[in-house]
Amino acid sequence: MGCHYLKYDFCYAPDTRAFAVEHYTRMGRALEATGRPIVFSICEWGHHNPWEWGREAGGHLWRTTADMSDSWEWTDPAIEWLNGLDSIGFDQQRGLERFAGPGGWNDPDMLIVGLFGKGTVPGDGCTLEEYRTHFSLWCLLAAPLMASCDLRAMPEEIRAILTNRELIALNQDPLGRQGYRVRRYLKGGVWCKPLQNGDIGVGLFNREGTEHEIKVHWSDLGIAGPYQVRDLWAHQDLGSFDEEFSAIVPPHGGVIVRLTPAGG
Repeated sequence: MGCHYLKYDFCYAPDTRAFAVEHYTRMGRALEATGRPIVFSICEWGHHNPWEWGREAGGHLWRTTADMSDSWEWTDPAIEWLNGLDSIGFDQQRGLERFAGPGGWNDPDMLIVGLFGKGTVPGDGCTLEEYRTHFSLWCLLAAPLMASCDLRAMPEEIRAILTNRELIALNQDPLGRQGYRVRRYLKGGVWCKPLQNGDIGVGLFNREGTEHEIKVHWSDLGIAGPYQVRDLWAHQDLGSFDEEFSAIVPPHGGVIVRLTPAGG
């Protein structure tokens, strides 16, 4: 068996939890029996809470949602198997962080970064700001990063998103903690991701159609004392802050920072 990665869909299968668990466990055991390391992706779209049993079935990642359209918000109720980035990223991942960790990951679907409405999945296409938000949130969520645009013809602004090393470092942090929301502002809010060396990745997200100032208090994060703040999109150190940090966040945008204990 020469494959290194298997994404195993649940299309047209009997849609019951018992069948899903049995079906995926059989495949997981078959892959283990090859004696080769093969990444096993469970793709039953979260119908039967695969985050609860996927690891035991042999899975290394499991889809938590329906397919994601290349759009901020999916508005066609006639196509129930699609959701927009806003809903999948911010609403449908909350509460799942305790099921993720090294060896087993929640998968909120592929990256739509750079499709611009030209992919096989329907959608009008997102803006560059929305694609940055998408990539930022997936990195904070410790989600699998799988590009779906044409890598041979990426414009430079898309390449810059997909190759942001500082954000990828959040995603790949060895501690393996999935980020979670710690405060809500209007429709947006503050998400954080604890990191192995004691740093914290923080996302200030604005899901509204107009810009807003969004603030994170150190008390939201359970920390105290001065922290150095670095902007991971601007690649700039912003200085030391004693109790809080705020930023003006554009519509459908995010400001992503890394907090490091001052003097650390």
